[in-house]
Amino acid sequence: MGVSCTAMRDSAALLAEGKALVIFPEGYPNIDPNYTPKKSAEELLPFNSGFAAIVAAAEKKSGKGIPIIPVGIHYERGTRWTAHLNFGTAVYATDFPSRAALVKHLEIEVAALSGMSSSRTKLRSN
Repeated sequence: MGVSCTAMRDSAALLAEGKALVIFPEGYPNIDPNYTPKKSAEELLPFNSGFAAIVAAAEKKSGKGIPIIPVGIHYERGTRWTAHLNFGTAVYATDFPSRAALVKHLEIEVAALSGMSSSRTKLRSN
């Protein structure tokens, strides 16, 4: 899924202003009434790197580092679904040698914060 120029510009502007922005880099929620390419709830799709491009644009605009906070979501079934959020430690794009390393790190962190052990989690490749 691509990010439109307007969405990219607006998102970068929000971050540059010091506001929060929530991005789901998989492109599909775990609970999707329509289509999802996931084969199971224990599967984490590869993250799209658009979020890193948004952060880079915001950093360029603001002249300062933008913290990226990984968040895991664990869903509990019941009469109504409950979503549990687990917040990780903030990282910065400059902490990583490449955009690919940042994306991979966040995939692993989000899986762990979502309660997916590395032995159960399937990080699908494209």
